[in-house]
Amino acid sequence: MKPINEYIKEPNMKTGGCLVTFTGPPGCGKTNTLVQLAINRFEEGQKVIWRGTDQAQWAAFQSNDVPVKLWIDDNISSVKAWVSKAESIENVNVRDKFSEVQRFEDEKTVVQDASSDHINVVMVPGMLGDTYEKYYFRKTWINILEELVKRKNVAEPYSFFTDEGGDLWPCQQQLRKPFYSLVVETTPPLLAQLRKQNVFMYIAAHSTHDLHYFVWKIKGNSIAYMSNANVQKDIHSSVDQMKVNKLDRGEMIVPPVSRASFKLAYEQEDLDWVDGGKFRVQPEADVPNLLEENDEEVKDEVSEVDIKKDVAVSLYENDNLDLSQKDVADILDIGQGTVSNAVSS
Repeated sequence: MKPINEYIKEPNMKTGGCLVTFTGPPGCGKTNTLVQLAINRFEEGQKVIWRGTDQAQWAAFQSNDVPVKLWIDDNISSVKAWVSKAESIENVNVRDKFSEVQRFEDEKTVVQDASSDHINVVMVPGMLGDTYEKYYFRKTWINILEELVKRKNVAEPYSFFTDEGGDLWPCQQQLRKPFYSLVVETTPPLLAQLRKQNVFMYIAAHSTHDLHYFVWKIKGNSIAYMSNANVQKDIHSSVDQMKVNKLDRGEMIVPPVSRASFKLAYEQEDLDWVDGGKFRVQPEADVPNLLEENDEEVKDEVSEVDIKKDVAVSLYENDNLDLSQKDVADILDIGQGTVSNAVSS
């Protein structure tokens, strides 16, 4: 079966999950495509977990007559919400617009009690804060994914969606302490286990350069290039960059050569109470400092060369990619000798 059918259009929920990255610049339709895919997985009977952001794209589910259950991290004291229009800003009450709202203290609750009658939108604070707040944000999402692995009813499929995947797993050039362990050490085995535990993962990013190699290249089952996405020719030589540049919004090319498009879903602007404006939320939170509580989590900053050595080994030893040491050196822009030493050590 073609990757676009096996992982995106017609996934077999009895043979394990998948990991697919959607890449392309703003405006190419990534978020809208994720919304439509989430609705498809929901209608197929999967439990859907969607990472909620302040841009509140998740309101689009309501536009498409799909109910939302909003999960709010217990460290969030309040959620300011408003509709912005050219001539006005109108404050709104989230509970008035989304009747199913539940707080959670631990990540296990989100997974165990995830609704099968709603899209489960999970709000975790910290992404736009200081280092310790970002750590809380990433650590909490890692914990949620780990709970998906540990759940007992693995025959029941789940799907996980996130826009801006680099928020969770930044590329190696952006890694700084204390995030190295979460991204490079914890993420790869976790992603492999999620697939084995019947979890379907769909991640969007503006570019593969925004997302760690382990997510889109090493552990990913496939990638969807959307309009004007930067094609990784050294890996996907069958994909024509010119054809990608000419795609319309919502269209994609999935290697080796499959082309598809999704009927664009209604967006948050289509809600009657948004009425063409922009719906936004702003959680107010007092995020705990896990770095002070767990000193062992704080690791020394790792050099970019050392990170590339780790990635080089993973690329070279990945049988699905079948890359030579020279190929790996070209991809990572390092000397072939460096790759050889990394692989042999």
